Amino acid sequence: RDGQQVHSLWLLLRKSQGAVRHYLYEHVFPAVTGLSDSVLSCTAQELGSSVLFGKRLGFSGTPSEVLPASMGDVHYEQGCDA
Repeated sequence: RDGQQVHSLWLLLRKSQGAVRHYLYEHVFPAVTGLSDSVLSCTAQELGSSVLFGKRLGFSGTPSEVLPASMGDVHYEQGCDA
């Protein structure tokens, strides 16, 4: 591959929603999930547990103490209005 040509194409297409969507749906998602034409979904419990990810740094969108038990205690960021 011509590195300069690839870089030039990247500069042109990196912010193109259609190009990014095509790349994700046609190349990334089928390779990662082993499936195509599938809907990716999970519950908040699965997102917060180690089922999908071995380590979690945060859990956005839950301004309360209601978190999966495996995540431990809630530690609010200073200035958070929760």
